[in-house]
Amino acid sequence: MSNKKLFYIIFFVVFSANIFNTNITAWDSRWSIHTAYSMIYERNLDLDEYKDIIERKENYGIWKGTEHVYNLFPIGVSIIALPFVFVGEYVFELALIINPDLKTKLQEKGFTLINVTNYYHVVEYFIASLIAAICASLMFVVVRRFLNANQSLLITFVFAFCTSLWSVAGRALWMHGPLMLCILIAIYFLTKKDISIKNVVTLGFILAFSFIIRPTGLIFFGGILLYFILTNKKFASAYFFSGLTVFAFFFVLNYSIYGTIFSPYYQYYVNILSGSGFPNFFEALAGNLISPGKGLLIFSPILIFSAIGIYIKVKRKEFSKLDFSLLLIFVLYYIAISLVTKWWDGWSYGPRYISDTLPILIFFIIPFFLYPEFFKNKKILNFIFAVLLLVSFFIHTKGALSSRIWVEWNGTPEDVDKHPERMWDWKDPPFLR
Repeated sequence: MSNKKLFYIIFFVVFSANIFNTNITAWDSRWSIHTAYSMIYERNLDLDEYKDIIERKENYGIWKGTEHVYNLFPIGVSIIALPFVFVGEYVFELALIINPDLKTKLQEKGFTLINVTNYYHVVEYFIASLIAAICASLMFVVVRRFLNANQSLLITFVFAFCTSLWSVAGRALWMHGPLMLCILIAIYFLTKKDISIKNVVTLGFILAFSFIIRPTGLIFFGGILLYFILTNKKFASAYFFSGLTVFAFFFVLNYSIYGTIFSPYYQYYVNILSGSGFPNFFEALAGNLISPGKGLLIFSPILIFSAIGIYIKVKRKEFSKLDFSLLLIFVLYYIAISLVTKWWDGWSYGPRYISDTLPILIFFIIPFFLYPEFFKNKKILNFIFAVLLLVSFFIHTKGALSSRIWVEWNGTPEDVDKHPERMWDWKDPPFLR
């Protein structure tokens, strides 16, 4: 079967698995679609028109200024949602024509504004499923450059269903799916045989935009800038200045709204860097990797083979400048999320914060298959790989399918935000609920 057909099959399977899964976790993302709608039809970023809904939601995820109210979370995902909201509104208007009683039913539910935002969770769920499918398909393209079709399909399956792409990013329009896509696009371009100046400029725009999706996206931008500095100074300049235009737009926009170049959400990270955060840094370092409540290697033990892949490349003296840059991005990202006071990332499932770097970790699994002769006892390692794959699949499928785990485990027997020591309770990990 051709690579093109496999690409479309992967897209269809992953999209279908996500879109037909009814476990929707639209929490932090709940105002993303409203913000996009406001950008299109109100020509602004405030959510004043939704004040009654916001009050019913107890102002969660809202920043109140002196005159207006705004979505606390970054606007990057709302920008991504713009075309979907635009089309979705026309679909919604068509639904109102077909079913005139729909408007009355929505009004009875308390909606004062009748538009597509009444079904915001459906719109963002569609976008999240689409992004997850694109990520999986693009990962197949990248891996296929190094391995045969069967091996590429296997690694793609690991990414799509044995990580937080399945249990978290595909469940709602969190920031994590778009961020995974950004760094994955970078890996896609940088593993091509030839990269053009047009590709470099495009990367500058995309990875600078990842900063607008989430502050830690700056690490993506900086890591790839370092790669270009090490390999091609001309490309480094083109990349930097293309990204600079995105940063300039973002800072000017922030200043026009908040009177400072950083929005309140970003200011929190600025405060961390200034020394007001990380009281539990070393606990967070350990917790983000091996705690039963949030540990990356506990929820996706298959990613141990990422370390094996790095080891193989180093021993074979094939650890490239791209490998170095990607590994540096992961390390800096790991440190950055461990500086956050609430390192366990609140009410969620598994290692949500560090999931943004998953494409890098999956990329480093490739050498394990690329050099089968490296280990003498390869059959034993293949068996271990299969076992860890099944364990990872079980853990993330449980999180993907069960909203009960998301709500009940985080809230009982005590709220995890008030009792973060529960992250270390080996008798009660989320995936065994």
